[in-house]
Amino acid sequence: MATVSVRYIVDNVEAAITFYTTHLGFTVEMHPAPGFALLAREELRLLLNAPGVGGAGQAMPDGQLPKAGGWNRIQLRVTDLASLYSSLKSAGAKFRNEITQGQGGKQVLLQDPAGNLIELFEPGKRASAANKPVFRGVFLTSENPQITARFYRDVALLELEEVGSVNDYRYWKSDKNSVQLAIHDARKFADYTFPAFQESNTTHLYFQIDSQQEFLDHLRTQNVEPAAIDAIVVTVVDPDGRKVMFGTA
Repeated sequence: MATVSVRYIVDNVEAAITFYTTHLGFTVEMHPAPGFALLAREELRLLLNAPGVGGAGQAMPDGQLPKAGGWNRIQLRVTDLASLYSSLKSAGAKFRNEITQGQGGKQVLLQDPAGNLIELFEPGKRASAANKPVFRGVFLTSENPQITARFYRDVALLELEEVGSVNDYRYWKSDKNSVQLAIHDARKFADYTFPAFQESNTTHLYFQIDSQQEFLDHLRTQNVEPAAIDAIVVTVVDPDGRKVMFGTA
C-alpha cells in the first residue's frame, strides 16, 4: 500500500510531537531540527513544520506566513470513539464539536495544540456486509490424520501446514484464497461436533461469522433452531441432515 504524506503547520513542533505520540499512536521517524519533525502512523506520514522554517514554512510572495488551523484535516479510524473521546477530554484535549452520527459512522473533530484538525472516525456496521457468514473451509476427519495428510501432500500436492503438537490438539491445514481444507483426528474433533461422531470420513462445512449473537438473531428471523451452541461455534442442520458449523474463530 502506498504511503500518504500530509503536512501540518504548527506553532510548537515539540508540543505537537507530544500530542500525536501520546494520544494518537504516532511515532517519530525524524526530528532533525526544532522547527520540523516527521511522524508516522501505519501508512500515514505526518510532516510538522513551524512557520518560517524550511521551504514549506517560508513566507509567500505577498508576505503571508503559513499558519495553523482551517477545516481541512486528516482522518484517523478508531474502534471505540466514545472511549477515546472521553480519555482525550480527561487529558485536556480540545474538540471543535461533539460526536456526531452520519450515514457512514460516528465522528468528531479533535484539535492539535496548534488548532489543526484531526477527524476521529468510527465506521458504522453494515449488517449486509459485516455480519454475512463467509465460507471458511471444509474439515475432514480421519482415524489416522497424519497418513491422510501425507496422501493430500504427496498425491494432491497440497501445501499442508501442521498445527499444534503431538501432546496437544494437532491437525493439518491448507489455506488458499482464504478457504481452508483441514484434516482432523476423528476422535478428538468429535468434541467440537454435534452429535459427537468419532468415526472417520465425516465432512464438516465451516463458515466464519463476526458475531455469534447477531448470527443467532439472524437464525430466529429464519425460524431456524440451532442444533448446538458453544463459546465459538453454532451448529445448524441443513435440510439433508448435514451439520454445518458457523464460528467466530
